[in-house]
Amino acid sequence: LGSSNFALKAGQMRFHFNKTLDMRPDDGTYYGFEDYSNISPNAYIGAEFAVMESKASYVDSVFNVNDKLVFIPIELNLKLVSQFASNLTLGFGAGASYNLARVQATGVEPGISSFSVDISDWLWGGQVFAELNYAAGSFFMGIEGKYQITEKLKDTVSDPTIGPITFEEDFTNWRIGGKVGFMF
Repeated sequence: LGSSNFALKAGQMRFHFNKTLDMRPDDGTYYGFEDYSNISPNAYIGAEFAVMESKASYVDSVFNVNDKLVFIPIELNLKLVSQFASNLTLGFGAGASYNLARVQATGVEPGISSFSVDISDWLWGGQVFAELNYAAGSFFMGIEGKYQITEKLKDTVSDPTIGPITFEEDFTNWRIGGKVGFMF
């Protein structure tokens, strides 16, 4: 993958929510980029950034609900890469992350009551991943699978109708996606 490489990436992210609130958008498409530099013959250090936003509207037992979920992981990773065919490399990596998690939900019980929740915080995390890349000249493309563990997003919100609601949600997630980039 050269002395350094840069790639644009996109894929699917799925969360393992505890379902404190009945969040319906528990998955979504992410878009981002990665930038890695070679630090020894088969080792790279780099940063990754992505944005995932998902929305859902539904009717639960009482409320007409609109949910919005935003997740922005910022990662610092180390990966080991091995070339196993003339144009194919296989990589495995791990790292630490700082992630913005935001949950917004509004609900209306027609003619009776409504609620609104807007919770966000920065969460520490860690991730492991595997990737397979195909190189052609200075261009490469690949696929990647990633598992990320994060802290829980915790907050208490007050609702005039039902009182305080303690929100504690785990943003641990799986990702699978593709990338295209250039090697330098």
